[in-house]
Amino acid sequence: MRIGKDMAYALVAEGKIPNIRLGRHIRIPRASLIAHLQAEAEKVHGEPS
Repeated sequence: MRIGKDMAYALVAEGKIPNIRLGRHIRIPRASLIAHLQAEAEKVHGEPS
């Protein structure tokens, strides 16, 4: 994603990145992250052709 650790934690805290908390650990499922990134790209660039 090319974002810093602080930004990643902020996005998780805001609920913008789907995540699973296991105790003190945060896990981000790969499929959920890919779906989230595709949805964000569509917002910026419109529907893919």
